[in-house]
Amino acid sequence: MLRLSKDHCLGNKWLAIELEPVDTAYFLPILLHFSQAYHFAWPQIMDDIDGYTAFFMINHSVALMLLDTWTFSIAFGVEAVRGQVFADLSALSPDYFGV
Repeated sequence: MLRLSKDHCLGNKWLAIELEPVDTAYFLPILLHFSQAYHFAWPQIMDDIDGYTAFFMINHSVALMLLDTWTFSIAFGVEAVRGQVFADLSALSPDYFGV
Protein backbone atom coordinates (compact mmCIF):
# COMPACT_ATOMS: atom_id res chain seq x y z
CA MET A 1 0.00 0.00 0.00
CA LEU A 2 1.32 3.42 -0.97
CA ARG A 3 1.72 5.90 1.89
CA LEU A 4 2.06 9.64 1.28
CA SER A 5 3.35 12.54 3.34
CA LYS A 6 4.01 16.21 2.61
CA ASP A 7 7.62 17.35 2.95
CA HIS A 8 10.28 19.74 1.61
CA CYS A 9 13.36 18.88 -0.44
CA LEU A 10 16.47 19.75 1.53
CA GLY A 11 18.61 20.99 -1.35
CA ASN A 12 16.35 23.25 -3.37
CA LYS A 13 13.59 23.75 -0.75
CA TRP A 14 10.89 22.65 -3.19
CA LEU A 15 7.68 21.29 -1.75
CA ALA A 16 7.50 17.53 -1.97
CA ILE A 17 5.37 14.46 -1.53
CA GLU A 18 7.27 11.57 0.02
CA LEU A 19 6.07 8.11 -0.99
CA GLU A 20 6.54 4.84 0.85
CA PRO A 21 7.48 2.14 0.24
CA VAL A 22 10.59 3.08 -1.72
CA ASP A 23 9.90 0.55 -4.47
CA THR A 24 10.77 0.73 -8.19
CA ALA A 25 7.52 -1.10 -9.00
CA TYR A 26 5.59 2.14 -8.32
CA PHE A 27 7.69 4.52 -10.43
CA LEU A 28 6.30 3.81 -13.91
CA PRO A 29 2.64 3.30 -12.88
CA ILE A 30 2.62 6.60 -10.99
CA LEU A 31 4.32 8.42 -13.86
CA LEU A 32 1.79 6.93 -16.31
CA HIS A 33 -1.08 8.02 -14.06
CA PHE A 34 0.28 11.57 -13.95
CA SER A 35 0.82 11.64 -17.71
CA GLN A 36 -2.78 10.62 -18.33
CA ALA A 37 -4.39 12.66 -15.53
CA TYR A 38 -2.48 15.88 -16.22
CA HIS A 39 -2.18 15.49 -19.99
CA PHE A 40 1.55 15.68 -20.63
CA ALA A 41 3.72 13.69 -23.03
CA TRP A 42 5.71 10.81 -21.60
CA PRO A 43 8.86 12.40 -20.13
CA GLN A 44 12.41 11.24 -20.44
CA ILE A 45 13.39 9.02 -17.54
CA MET A 46 16.98 9.42 -16.47
CA ASP A 47 18.69 6.37 -15.05
CA ASP A 48 20.80 7.56 -12.14
CA ILE A 49 23.45 5.53 -10.34
CA ASP A 50 20.98 4.28 -7.76
CA GLY A 51 17.54 5.09 -9.19
CA TYR A 52 15.46 7.11 -11.63
CA THR A 53 14.50 10.75 -12.19
CA ALA A 54 11.83 12.29 -14.41
CA PHE A 55 10.98 15.97 -14.98
CA PHE A 56 7.53 16.95 -16.26
CA MET A 57 5.01 19.78 -16.13
CA ILE A 58 1.74 19.82 -14.21
CA ASN A 59 -0.44 22.92 -14.61
CA HIS A 60 2.43 24.92 -16.10
CA SER A 61 4.69 24.10 -13.14
CA VAL A 62 7.81 21.93 -13.16
CA ALA A 63 7.68 18.70 -11.17
CA LEU A 64 10.41 16.17 -10.46
CA MET A 65 9.90 12.55 -9.54
CA LEU A 66 12.90 10.90 -7.91
CA LEU A 67 13.44 7.34 -6.79
CA ASP A 68 16.75 6.22 -5.35
CA THR A 69 17.94 3.76 -2.75
CA TRP A 70 16.55 5.76 0.20
CA THR A 71 13.95 8.16 -1.19
CA PHE A 72 10.87 8.16 -3.37
CA SER A 73 9.55 11.68 -3.79
CA ILE A 74 7.80 14.07 -6.12
CA ALA A 75 8.92 17.70 -5.85
CA PHE A 76 7.00 20.77 -6.96
CA GLY A 77 7.88 24.42 -7.35
CA VAL A 78 4.31 25.54 -6.59
CA GLU A 79 2.43 24.68 -3.39
CA ALA A 80 -1.00 24.58 -5.05
CA VAL A 81 0.21 21.97 -7.53
CA ARG A 82 1.61 19.81 -4.73
CA GLY A 83 -1.74 20.11 -2.94
CA GLN A 84 -3.66 19.08 -6.06
CA VAL A 85 -1.42 16.07 -6.72
CA PHE A 86 -1.47 15.04 -3.05
CA ALA A 87 -5.29 15.14 -3.08
CA ASP A 88 -5.37 13.18 -6.35
CA LEU A 89 -3.07 10.43 -5.05
CA SER A 90 -4.85 10.30 -1.68
CA ALA A 91 -8.22 9.77 -3.38
CA LEU A 92 -7.06 6.66 -5.28
CA SER A 93 -7.93 3.22 -3.97
CA PRO A 94 -5.09 1.44 -2.11
CA ASP A 95 -4.67 -1.10 -4.92
CA TYR A 96 -4.94 1.41 -7.79
CA PHE A 97 -1.35 0.91 -8.94
CA GLY A 98 -1.57 -2.86 -8.68
CA VAL A 99 1.64 -3.28 -6.73
